[in-house]
Amino acid sequence: MLGCISAIWMARVIGHDEGVERCLTPLRAAKATIEARLAGGADQDVALSTSRAN
Repeated sequence: MLGCISAIWMARVIGHDEGVERCLTPLRAAKATIEARLAGGADQDVALSTSRAN
């Protein structure tokens, strides 16, 4: 399966570095959650949501 998660921001408002800083970590977390759910790893999904809450 192939998919895409994108982030778009207005370059006039947020520069490249700030956009990457704001979006990269949440996008990586979303990617990991999607991968875990596709793999049937409910335990991994719970671990991810728990680690974000701390």
